[in-house]
Amino acid sequence: MTESIENKIVRFALSTILLVFAGLQLNDPDPWRWVFLYGVALVMGVMGSSTQNPLRVGVSVLYVLWAYCRFPTEYHGVGDMSEFQPEIEEAREAFGLLIASAINATNIWLFTMEDRLRTMHHKKTKCDDAQ
Repeated sequence: MTESIENKIVRFALSTILLVFAGLQLNDPDPWRWVFLYGVALVMGVMGSSTQNPLRVGVSVLYVLWAYCRFPTEYHGVGDMSEFQPEIEEAREAFGLLIASAINATNIWLFTMEDRLRTMHHKKTKCDDAQ
């Protein structure tokens, strides 16, 4: 049993979001850090199976912790940028990390559900063969 087409579509859409996020960072003063971070989450979404889930969980936790540390003490929204309000950029970066973490968590769920369905199918096939 291979991965369902629905899971592939969802994972492709989520990976596309991360690719767009990485591309938008190219005009940032420090683009490579963010391109790398979004790229890691993107690769995790297209990697093989649920055996990588512990790594995905670790990356998700790391992103959430980093988002917490990046979030500004004074929140002014995520609207128009101003050199006098660097908190806006910090909030955007924190939200980007949270979104990447949420995408990673979604991929964990998708891989886990796919493995459970595969296991159930395998057990059913074994029972059918035994009869």
